[in-house]
Amino acid sequence: MKAMAATSSTSLLRSVVVNASTPSPSASSSIVETLGLASPEVEAAISEALDNCLVDTDLEIPGARVCVGKVRDTYLLDDEPGETKTSSPPPSSPPPFSPPPPRRPLAVLVTTDRLSAFDRRIAAIPFKGQVLNETSAWWMRNTGHIVPNALLATPDPCVSVMRRCRVFPV
Repeated sequence: MKAMAATSSTSLLRSVVVNASTPSPSASSSIVETLGLASPEVEAAISEALDNCLVDTDLEIPGARVCVGKVRDTYLLDDEPGETKTSSPPPSSPPPFSPPPPRRPLAVLVTTDRLSAFDRRIAAIPFKGQVLNETSAWWMRNTGHIVPNALLATPDPCVSVMRRCRVFPV
């Protein structure tokens, strides 16, 4: 009985979204191709969501440098809010205690609904960015006690605020 329940819940998720990056209002029903396994409610929810795909971002963050990738748009911030860069000469003798490590700059990652293959954007899948971002955040939160990571916050289902890290070769 449990195997049947798992199979039926899995079958609800078998929908393929084709050419969603340029949907036309009149052809929205032809954009969703199903295998006949999804309920009408699920198909209706997918059809409604096609016009709300997150494909491009334009956050107005002063001083941020934007890097647009295949799936994520990254906004690189030089300093944390309220932090200023100061340079002081090194002390002649070491301090009696070790100061905390300097704060690292931040990155705001927006995970979009874009789907790409062979370095081409080919479609947009509703809620893809949200699922990807929330899955990544879940793993980072639940493995942070094993390996420290960069995740600081997820203020939106599609957005992660992270501390920028140094890359080290493996």
